[in-house]
This record gives sequence, C-alpha cells and structure tokens, in this order.
Amino acid sequence: MLIQCSDTFTADYFNLAGENELFPIRHETITIGDAIHDIIAVEHFDPTTVSLRAFHDTTLYYRNDHYFERVNNSDFYRLPRDTVTLLCTGSECTFHGLYDPDEHKMRYCHDCATWFHIQCMEESDVESPTLPPYIRPLDPSNAPPVSQEARDRWQALLRYPIQRGTHQISGVLSFEILVLRIRMQESTRGCPPDVNSFLIANMPLARHLAHYLDTYLTIFLNQPPNPSFYPCPTCDCYI
Repeated sequence: MLIQCSDTFTADYFNLAGENELFPIRHETITIGDAIHDIIAVEHFDPTTVSLRAFHDTTLYYRNDHYFERVNNSDFYRLPRDTVTLLCTGSECTFHGLYDPDEHKMRYCHDCATWFHIQCMEESDVESPTLPPYIRPLDPSNAPPVSQEARDRWQALLRYPIQRGTHQISGVLSFEILVLRIRMQESTRGCPPDVNSFLIANMPLARHLAHYLDTYLTIFLNQPPNPSFYPCPTCDCYI
C-alpha cells in the first residue's frame, strides 16, 4: 500500500489511477510462501498503444513498465519519470498527459499512433472517422462473395471509433483492439464474407472472461449508432 508520494508527479499519477489498478512496487519483499491461497486474474496493457483487452468491471490490472519505488527505505514512494510515456501530446492537454481509466475516454489516431482525451479536442460534424487507405487485392477474382447485408453491417462497424472506454460503461472496458482489427481487415482484404464469425474470432477478451464472449459481443454491437468524431490535434485525420 502506498502511504505517501514523494513528489507532485507521482501524486498526480496516483490520484488519476483506476479503482482496480495495481501498482507494482520495487523493493524488498518475502522470498518464500507456504501455500497459494487463491489465484487472482490480473491483466496488463501498454497505455500508449492499442492494447487494452475487454475487461470486466472488477478485473485487476496494471500498466506495462509502470512501477513505484521506495525512497531511501522510507514510507515515501515515487514513480520514475522514465517509466511513463505521457498520452495526449497536444499542446494543452487538460490532464497533463495522464490517464484515469475510470473517468477518461480517449480516441486513438492511427496515423499519429497517439491517444488523445476527448475533452482535449473539439467535436466535429463529420459522420465517419478517417480510415486507412484500402489496398485492392492483387487478384480480386479469388475473393469470396459477400452479401449486401454483410457489406451494410461492415460499413456500420467501420464507423466505430478506436476508443478507450465505452460510451455507456465507465471503467477500463474497451473494444479498441477489435475496432483496429476491423479497420486493418478493411484496408487489406475488405469486408469478410461472414461478419459475425470475424467478430467472434477477433474479440479481444481478458483471458478469464472467455466464457462471456456472447455478452461482450452484444455490448459491442449495441453501442450508440452515431458517435461523435474529433479532428486529431496533430494531423488531418478525424478520430
């Protein structure tokens, strides 16, 4: 348990941490235990990339490469600055590049490979995000036939933003990996013949939630149909 933060940077990070977030601490600890009392599912993600799986609202998690260290063997702890890459690199980030998993919603710019807080951008009136350019197959005659119904469903999915945090559920729940996979499929091979099978095969659930696949697929497909989009602060994309 962290008792006191040794500096303002560490305190700011700690105050914006998620309720279920764990903090690896680097200092002396026990070297042996008599028995395993319980096995707890713990997930991890890289906050700077598209890497957050769909978590349950009680899932424990931690961020890769983020750890606290004890200062001079005291009850003060600090987060080494070189372990943290700030997000939302716009000139005037409302949250100083930090991320609160329980409160913040962020959008990812594929071109800039950067996350931005929704609060740090101005809402646009465009009706679709900027998608990666479509690469036509070398031999389109080999492509399997795709129904018009599948194409219509696929076009709706392509409008989903790469967002960390859903619209209707607070916490770390995110379908960012799935949406990125949808866009990459579109840019390389186009609409799959069986959209539902593609979603099932590419739903990135936390390992201990595999048996909730149908539940999370329903949540994903029932997101608000008309999301807002924002101009990327550092390029010409809409995200």
